[in-house]
Amino acid sequence: SSASSSSPPTVRSAAKSALSTYGCGSCGPRGFYGTIDAHLDLEQSISSFVGTHGAIMYSDGASACTSAVAAFAKRGDLLVVDECVYEALGTGVTLSRANVRYFRHNDVRDLRRVLEDAEATDRRLGRKSRDQRRFIVTEGVYRNYGTVAPLDEI
Repeated sequence: SSASSSSPPTVRSAAKSALSTYGCGSCGPRGFYGTIDAHLDLEQSISSFVGTHGAIMYSDGASACTSAVAAFAKRGDLLVVDECVYEALGTGVTLSRANVRYFRHNDVRDLRRVLEDAEATDRRLGRKSRDQRRFIVTEGVYRNYGTVAPLDEI
């Protein structure tokens, strides 16, 4: 028997309805085809499930990384970035237009050194640390290396 005939009738019915409404293609990224009701419905369902005011769904991890960093950080902020973040995360760092300092991969001591250098710069400029938003950019599990970040120490 085929997979479609072994699926429950509700699944088959939902699949036929979606095909009839939206058609079929090899992909459907929002940035190219636009946002449709199914995107908004899914975001609302996710938002309700996790208990947030809203949610944004991306078609892939690279788009999410690139957009999220650039959405949160802006010119004048400081991003302290692990030197081994993967390309999409690095693109988000660049698009943010923030000030960037790198620390050695998974090296908490070097991260501390970079943060202490930022504090020294604050003192030299007579700036309060709260005058500049600061973010540490790292991956939990590094996509390109498989190494795990010491998040409890970071």
